[in-house]
Amino acid sequence: MRRRNSIKQAMAMLVLAALAGCGGGHDRLMPEAPELGAMLQEDATVLRPLQPGSTWTYEAESSTSPTGWRIDVSQRAFEDGVRERTSANSTDVQLAHRHGDVVHFGACGLLGAVTTCDEWVELRSPVRVGDQIELVDLDDSGHDRTGDGVPDRFEYVVYRRVVGEEQLSLPGLGSVRAVRVDTFIKQRTTETTGEQRLVEVSCATWYAPGIGIVRRHMDMPYGPVGTRRTQDERLVAWDLESAFALPAQALRP
Repeated sequence: MRRRNSIKQAMAMLVLAALAGCGGGHDRLMPEAPELGAMLQEDATVLRPLQPGSTWTYEAESSTSPTGWRIDVSQRAFEDGVRERTSANSTDVQLAHRHGDVVHFGACGLLGAVTTCDEWVELRSPVRVGDQIELVDLDDSGHDRTGDGVPDRFEYVVYRRVVGEEQLSLPGLGSVRAVRVDTFIKQRTTETTGEQRLVEVSCATWYAPGIGIVRRHMDMPYGPVGTRRTQDERLVAWDLESAFALPAQALRP
């Protein structure tokens, strides 16, 4: 019960209660994983360096803001991994490299929402096109949300999927080859009348070998029903405290 409540509260906070009505049947909200494609990286940890003392600076802009802003990310040592702090929300996230995977511990920071879980995998080895990581898959039909005395159906899924490798042009950094991973958050409520309400949030993240996250693009509901908000964050500078050199194939002048 505590897990269900925390998930519902997090999603409600994330989408600002903007529910878009739609019709449809009871198809499974979590999609089937596609067939695996080409291997992009044998070792996923190369795409997400965890080095105490490292910093990343991003320029952010939003479709709902007339001006952009800066986001600073830093890492400090913690147990066998790091604590990563983002200036945008002043929250710490605990990460570690485990058996070739990049793992988050404690509360799951997903696109600004916080859900209760012990750990979740951000990237796993080997990194292959089509690899789908299912983080949350909840199908709850035990609560009456419409007050008619009959339980309604509530579904909530979170999953990540490797899209492929793309070439990006970043301000001041030139051309960067990066692996794109898309995250999807979906919530669907089906009332006893048959009416469905669906919320979808997506976030595309690009990872460059030896650098980490170089770009993030989010799309989510905002304000009136049917209105969307996008936010784009691009790396402009980084200082990686690392014992290894930046792979030559990652960054091109």
